Amino acid sequence: MKKLIIGIDADGVLTDMYSFNKENGIKIFKRPIKNENGYDIKEMFECSKKEFIKYGAKSFIKYCTKCEYREDAAVVINKFKDSKFDVHNITARMFATDRNILGSLSRYMLENCNRKNGIIFDSIQYCSEEFSERDKLLACHKLNVDIMIEDKPEVALNLANNGIRVLLFDCPYNQEVYHDNITRVYSWKQIEKEVNEFANNYGHISENYYNYNFEDDEIFNSLSNT
Repeated sequence: MKKLIIGIDADGVLTDMYSFNKENGIKIFKRPIKNENGYDIKEMFECSKKEFIKYGAKSFIKYCTKCEYREDAAVVINKFKDSKFDVHNITARMFATDRNILGSLSRYMLENCNRKNGIIFDSIQYCSEEFSERDKLLACHKLNVDIMIEDKPEVALNLANNGIRVLLFDCPYNQEVYHDNITRVYSWKQIEKEVNEFANNYGHISENYYNYNFEDDEIFNSLSNT
């Protein structure tokens, strides 16, 4: 029987990115949120480029170092590891693919938070923020991921359309996302239940579950595998 392979996003899945941005955006911009269903700070506060840069300068490091992981995230992930599942962190964290000091800092902060929370992934796949739909699909196929835990609407739909089972962590910005391969989840305890139910039927999944043509080998091979 083929081992179950799980992909887990970082921002919005390990953390409650939306609540952090809402709270800190109100403090920094000194105005209420304009779009309750916005994905990022630009959509939520309809801010200018200058305001966006100001927000990032004041909040990015704070978010990466202080934003707590969701309740039960570490406990459930470590249960998956105890069950001998392969568990990979697949993230398009801001700046993480940059080959400079800022990129190194972004990667370090994520890896340090994982360690502080007692989580050791089998790998961390750093994907481009700009091309997250493409890169996360490539990462999932590279690793033969069976289930991806994701929050971003466009990424979730792209993965689902390409045959990957997605557990969509419920957030205000993904309320309109529906697909036969997507199951909405509201907590890490529910994620544990859904994954274990899937694992119980895992023997019915063919080794040829994926049928994907890797047309962009350069991009595929450039994905980080730590």
